[in-house]
Amino acid sequence: MTMEYERYITIVFLSVFALVGTVGNILVLYGFTRCRQKFTSSLFILTLAGIDLISCVITIPSTIAMEVLNFNVTYDAVCKIYHFLVSTTIPLSAFVMVAIAVDRYFCICKPFAKIMTHYRVGIIVASLCITSICLGMLSCLNYGVYKNPDNVYNTLIDRNLSDTGLNQVMEAQLRELLRELSTHDKNYLLTEPINTFHCQSSAMLLGQEFFSVFEKIYSSFYGLSCIIVIIIYSVIYRFILKRRQRRLRMESFPCCTFRVPHHNGDSENTEVMYLSQDASVVMEERDKNHNADTQRQLVRSESSERKRDKFSLGHEKQERIRRNNIKTAIMLSLVALVFIVAFLPAWLMKLRLVKMNIVVFNMYFIYNVINPFIYAFMNPDFQAQLKEVFLNLCR
Repeated sequence: MTMEYERYITIVFLSVFALVGTVGNILVLYGFTRCRQKFTSSLFILTLAGIDLISCVITIPSTIAMEVLNFNVTYDAVCKIYHFLVSTTIPLSAFVMVAIAVDRYFCICKPFAKIMTHYRVGIIVASLCITSICLGMLSCLNYGVYKNPDNVYNTLIDRNLSDTGLNQVMEAQLRELLRELSTHDKNYLLTEPINTFHCQSSAMLLGQEFFSVFEKIYSSFYGLSCIIVIIIYSVIYRFILKRRQRRLRMESFPCCTFRVPHHNGDSENTEVMYLSQDASVVMEERDKNHNADTQRQLVRSESSERKRDKFSLGHEKQERIRRNNIKTAIMLSLVALVFIVAFLPAWLMKLRLVKMNIVVFNMYFIYNVINPFIYAFMNPDFQAQLKEVFLNLCR
C-alpha cells in the first residue's frame, strides 16, 4: 500500500468520523442537558461530549486538511495551532477518564462519603482543562516549519532526495558536498532558520534535549491513565462481586426470628372463676388491664410496622440508586476500554515500538465518534431523549 493510497483512505474515514461524531455528540449534549437530575456522572459525560465535539468539528477537519496538503504549510502558526489542538484534547480525554473512574469508585464503594459534589466536579474539570492546555502549549512549541541551519541538509535529503532512488552512498556524498559549500562559500553560508514549508518536529525554541524528555513524559500520561483506570474499575467490580456474594449468603441462611407462642385453650391456661363479689371485681380490673396492654401492643406493633415499611422503602431506594450507579459504571468502563483500545496503536507507533501506518495511527479518532453509540445502547435516559427528538422531527 503506497503512501498516497493510505492518505486517501485516511481522508475518507476521517470525513465520516467528523460527520457522524458531530451529529452524535450534539445529541449527547442535548440529551444530558435536558435531564432533570444532574448527577456527577452526567457532568463528566457532558465534558467528554464537549471534548469529542471539539475534536469532530475542529481537530479532525484540521487533520484532513493537513493530510491533503501532506503537512506542507507555509505559516509556522498554522503548524503550531494544529499540534496544539491534537496535543490538548488527547490528554484531557485521558484525565477525564481517570476522574470518571474515581467518581464511580466513591459512588459505589463509598456512597455515604459525599466526596464528589457538583462544585468539586466543576473544579476538577477546570483544573484538568488548564493542565491539558499547558501540555498542549508546550507540545506545540516543539513543532513548526522552521529548522536550524545545522539540520537543513537532513531535511532536504529526507524530503526530496529519498524519493529519487538515490542510494545511501550518494545521499552521504551529497550531504557532505552541501556542508563544504556552506563552509567555504559565503553565498551558501546559512545563519538564520530555514522555512522548510513542512510541518514537523522542530526543536528550535526549546532544544532537542527538552523535546526528547517532554515527549517521553507526554507519552507516559496515556500509560499511567490506563493503569489507574484499570486498577480503579477492578476494585469497583471486586467490591460488587463481594457484595453480591454476601447478599446471596444472607438469602440462603436467613436470620432466625422468635415469636411469642399463642395458647389456644390449653388446660394450663384455663382461668379459675371466683364466685365471690371481690373476686369478680378483681377479674374486671384484670380484664381492663389486659385490654389496655393489648391496645398498647397493637399501637407498638403498628408503629414498628410503619418504621419497618419506611426502612424497607429507604432500603429499596438505596438499592435502586446503587444498581443505577453500577449500570453507569459498566457503561463508563466500556467508554474507558474503547479509549484504551483506540489510542493504543497510535501510542505504540509514537514510541516507535510499532511500524508507522497512517491509516491505523489516525484510527484513534474513532473514540470521539463511538461514545454517543455507547450512551444510546446503555443509558435509558439518553434513549428517552433520543426518542423525543425523533418524534419531534417526525411531526
